Amino acid sequence: MKNSDHTQTASYDNKPGAKAYRAKQKKLIGNGKLQEAFDMDVADIKSQFPGKYDSSIQQAQDTLNDIIKKVGK
Repeated sequence: MKNSDHTQTASYDNKPGAKAYRAKQKKLIGNGKLQEAFDMDVADIKSQFPGKYDSSIQQAQDTLNDIIKKVGK
C-alpha cells in the first residue's frame, strides 16, 4: 500500500478514532476472531480505494485462511 493511502486508513497513527479502532481489532484477535479483525481493514480499504487493492486483499485473505486452518479459529 502506498504510504499516502496508508495515512488515510482508520488505524493509522494518532488520527481521531485510530486508537479505538486498533483496540477493537486487538480484542477481536484476542478472542480468536481473526477474520472479523481482518474484515474491518478490508471494509475500510475497499470503501476508500475501491478496486485498487483487491489483489493484495485476496492474497492476504488466502494467507489468513491458511492461518485459521492451522490454529482452528
